[in-house]
Amino acid sequence: IMCEDWLPIANLRTGLWEMLTSDVSALRYDPVPDRYDPEKFTVTATLRNTGGANLSEVVAEVEWTDGSGLDLIEFDTEYPGDNTNPKTRGVLFPGQEAEFVWGFRLKNRNTTGTTQYAVFNVKYGSRETPYIPNGCETSVEIDPVTTTAICDVSSPGDFILFPNHPNPFTASTIIRFSLPHAVPVTLTIVDALGREQRRLLDGEYRQEGIHSLALDGSGMLPGIYFVRMTVGETVHSRRMILVR
Repeated sequence: IMCEDWLPIANLRTGLWEMLTSDVSALRYDPVPDRYDPEKFTVTATLRNTGGANLSEVVAEVEWTDGSGLDLIEFDTEYPGDNTNPKTRGVLFPGQEAEFVWGFRLKNRNTTGTTQYAVFNVKYGSRETPYIPNGCETSVEIDPVTTTAICDVSSPGDFILFPNHPNPFTASTIIRFSLPHAVPVTLTIVDALGREQRRLLDGEYRQEGIHSLALDGSGMLPGIYFVRMTVGETVHSRRMILVR
């Protein structure tokens, strides 16, 4: 009598995970020495093989946009590492990660009078996985060349815009700010390209003290946004992330 049995064969599924980060969040303008600090930064894409099979011909290509029209940043020609774009990796084994790093520098000063944002995206894929043209995003804030720079940290007695909570948020988040005296306040939500998405306060007179407002994220696409508080000529900005 012949005996029969089944030989199991593992399913070697494929998967490629991506994360995009920058080593700085903002290029700050200092009016005293009349320069930006820092003027250079790096953007890093991390790709991880989350499947059970080798991935070959892994590729990552960085691209960026800014809504200023001034061509604010460029590749750093003095970057000591490999600054080719796109970058490739011959093979990525299961569970293995690969980092792709690009060096950038400020090309032109931000003379628009308002904060601008360079938004980065990495297109990536491999021979065994789909090519993803819109992966994770990260952004770098670029101060305007003025004596009143947008800031994230305020000293006591100043107008203070606190970090929103929760952040990241999925549906709604609370925005808090403090006023040392009664004053008209404008509070807007802009996307990473500086386009206004919500206007929570429009020159509304608010008394001294701490104030809270709820932001309803319904109808907003997932991504990076900035809450911007304007009091007279003073502007404060905070970054927030909407996820689904």
